[in-house]
Amino acid sequence: MVKVAIFVYFFPPKWIGGVEIATYYLAKQLQANGIEVHVITSRDPGMPEEENYEGFMVHRLYLPKLSTLGNALFQLNLFLAVKKIDPDVVHFQYVSTSTYATLIKTILKKPYIVVGHGSDVYLEKQNRVRLFFLKKILKTTIRNANAVIALTDHMKQRIQEDYGRSSIVIPDGVDLKRFSLAVSKEAARTKLQLKHDEKIIVFVGNLRAIKGIEYLIRAVEIIRDRGPLTRLLVVGGAASGVVKEEERERLNNLVSTLGLGECVTFVGGIPNDRVPEYLAASDIFVLPSLSEGFGIVLLEAMAAALPIVATNVTGISSIVKEGVNAFLVEPRDAVQIAEKVTTLLNDPELRHRMSENNRVTVQKYAWERVAKEMEQIYLSCLNSQD
Repeated sequence: MVKVAIFVYFFPPKWIGGVEIATYYLAKQLQANGIEVHVITSRDPGMPEEENYEGFMVHRLYLPKLSTLGNALFQLNLFLAVKKIDPDVVHFQYVSTSTYATLIKTILKKPYIVVGHGSDVYLEKQNRVRLFFLKKILKTTIRNANAVIALTDHMKQRIQEDYGRSSIVIPDGVDLKRFSLAVSKEAARTKLQLKHDEKIIVFVGNLRAIKGIEYLIRAVEIIRDRGPLTRLLVVGGAASGVVKEEERERLNNLVSTLGLGECVTFVGGIPNDRVPEYLAASDIFVLPSLSEGFGIVLLEAMAAALPIVATNVTGISSIVKEGVNAFLVEPRDAVQIAEKVTTLLNDPELRHRMSENNRVTVQKYAWERVAKEMEQIYLSCLNSQD
């Protein structure tokens, strides 16, 4: 049996962002495929240092809050954890977490792979000095990797440009069973106490400025004056941090200022296993992100057979196609969002056609298929070590 250690900074149950959820489902599927999986991550208060988490092992390491020194200590603990687990392959989720990968390969003789997820590939927002040194370190790490994975063709191109290294495109996946077994729209609305005569727009994600929720709220003001009774569900909370709390307050104030209190509902953070209920209850999914590495939530909306309105940014346009299973709009454009949502609300046949296209298209993102491709990468790494 092949043994794999997957390193990711954060992990459920507390952390349920895109990378964390992708890591969870990948680990679960790999374990089901006969791979022995060990996830190495940071430890939150109250969590055990080691546990069997739904069939695979999770090792949680203390992450000091001191920035540079704390990260160095954390990486040392990572090195010691890999030595203890003794995996056949080490898998780094996020390019930027792989700074110690070369040492692990040199000293422990372990092959490793690096997976780019978005913000770790598109590093423009980093401090210039930090960015210079980070890229120097990552260039060595990436070039020494046994394999480099990109989620999209655009990421593959960017990795080639920045690091001179070819990569393999393997997207993140989605658990189709969670959505195929979801309740009907009527049952979901009854359970969630939503009106049956409303048209429901849904957003799922963290309340961060980069998600562009402000422009979706402004679009609702326009939609309200154009079409049928409409409600926006904002599903997701502000993760810990002062900046994120400020964003939640800012969005609440915007809703009050625009007089949208009766048609915008902030659901707050919910367990990931309840997301299918909210998608099942909805008519249209909107993702107004200003930037997106890889929109896993888009795959979930597709699996729920929802028509989509989303911004035309790299991590979104790589997944959906304009006019086929989604409408793409420019970032920060509330008017365009309103126009496309209104078009869908007023055209049941168009909504149905996009829904069916999504139901078919999303099949290629099934975790069973994605995990099988990743398994082949692991095996090729081991073969190259022989």
